[in-house]
Amino acid sequence: MLRFLSLFLTLTACLSVPALAATPETPLKFFSSHVDVIIRLKEPDRTLEKVTGLVNKVQPGAGDALKSQQSAGLGALVSNPTLTGVDQTRDWYAGIYFLPDEAPVVVFAIPAIDTDDLVSAVGEMTTQVQGKWVLYTDAEKIPEVDSSASAETQLGAGQIASLLSGDLNIYVNTEHVTEIYADQIDVARNRVLENLNQLRFLPSQGDIDPQVMIDMYGSLAEALFQAVDDAQTSLASLTITDSDLVFSKQVAFADASKTSHFLARNKPDAMADLDHLPAGAQLYYGASGAMKEFIRSSVTMTFGMMNDKSLSEKIEQSLKLLDPVTYGATVASLAISQTSESPFQAVMIVNASPIDDVRKFSRTVAEAVGTLENNSISQTSSLKVDAETYGSHQVDLVEVKQEIKPDAPTGELQRKLHNLMFGGDTMQTRTAYLDKQYVSTVGGGQKPMKDFLAGLESGKSSSLKKFREPLMKEANFLMFMDLPRFSGDFLSLAAERMEGFPIPLNAQMISSLNLKPSYVGIAVGSTPNTARLELRLPVEQIIGVSKIGVLIGTTMRGGL
Repeated sequence: MLRFLSLFLTLTACLSVPALAATPETPLKFFSSHVDVIIRLKEPDRTLEKVTGLVNKVQPGAGDALKSQQSAGLGALVSNPTLTGVDQTRDWYAGIYFLPDEAPVVVFAIPAIDTDDLVSAVGEMTTQVQGKWVLYTDAEKIPEVDSSASAETQLGAGQIASLLSGDLNIYVNTEHVTEIYADQIDVARNRVLENLNQLRFLPSQGDIDPQVMIDMYGSLAEALFQAVDDAQTSLASLTITDSDLVFSKQVAFADASKTSHFLARNKPDAMADLDHLPAGAQLYYGASGAMKEFIRSSVTMTFGMMNDKSLSEKIEQSLKLLDPVTYGATVASLAISQTSESPFQAVMIVNASPIDDVRKFSRTVAEAVGTLENNSISQTSSLKVDAETYGSHQVDLVEVKQEIKPDAPTGELQRKLHNLMFGGDTMQTRTAYLDKQYVSTVGGGQKPMKDFLAGLESGKSSSLKKFREPLMKEANFLMFMDLPRFSGDFLSLAAERMEGFPIPLNAQMISSLNLKPSYVGIAVGSTPNTARLELRLPVEQIIGVSKIGVLIGTTMRGGL
């Protein structure tokens, strides 16, 4: 079992090759319908070639060295160090059977060039020859298969197609696994609830009411365990193309289950407004579904923590203004500017109507806040209605001034970070209310709002199309992040503007790396009974992160 898990962990780091149009022969009919996990590795010889090519792109020559190591390692992990008799041009499979109060049974199904040689090579393991396939296990016997109830018939054509779609694929009969480990899951559930219950007896920390956080974590834990209870099957795949590392996963839930109803209530969206965000930002994201609930819970948690009953009552009254509001998708960007006094600049577009009710809610909350205080900080908010004009648009301005108390345990670090991000102790938020949406900008002074409104009228695009298109067409959550630029720009900015920052980088060093703009893309979407996740990691991102790592190492050693 440990050997098999090691094989799985090794392979998840390096797999590739798009699926062929023709359906290859599989050993699924030789696995019982009671198999809990099926793992497929596509054509190991071609997979290793793809891995070699990818690693060589990141570090020339390193892939060739890795190839020889991986070839030897694969054989050892499947109890056949020399791969005697093994056909590496066909897919490899393994199945796991979980048993109550017993160790799992792992059965390998490996294609053979010569079945006698392969059987001989695995020694005293229990073996079974099925045509050109050799099944073998450490257990005393291989589970029997009823031809009318094999894994092949259990999965059906749709799930088999998904199982064959990538280079490393994993199918899990989640419903049966949770039945097998029901007692352990109940123990974990009770332990989480018990720990949360113990936190209820802790005294309040200054002006912070921990009960709000406890309730939030309790709700999250309840939703997680409910999803585990409702899940039926799970499928995951990992693929390497010439330009991307691609991971996908989908979980199917029982019809009419609580999780299924939750997914049905939260509709995905194409999030077309991503195109209207500023170009060149290091981070973009979008969200759709349950936005009103999210806003309510976020506002309630933020102000409920302050132990100010008068303020909590005002906020609770303000939240009623959202009752008639319908929310659509929300998208946002975050850019780090090396030249601005306020380097962290965010732009957010929220689709909501009637916009008059949204405007009234936002202004009411901003006016109600006033001064918030705890043991570490004192924060004062002020609202200026229609403070600025950009063309035909009136813009509200909210200023939040933060004072760190001298005796705060991490006060100095908080002060440095706040000054780094916003250029001082005051954060400015500008909001323009349009027809059926509003846009807010944070940081950067007037320029981000001015540029956004001008770009909206001229039809400028964020240039995300290349990275958006390969992902699911509609999603509940999207994120695009340029990891090398984000980390490089942040570290160099911190080195230049934060006294005592330990990594001596600067903007010129980052510029000399010639980082190519690209984005890691993440999408999460749903249908009433299925949740899906897709992740695309461009090779340029891996190369960029590697360059940043080498630069940091060199500068820390005093090489530059």
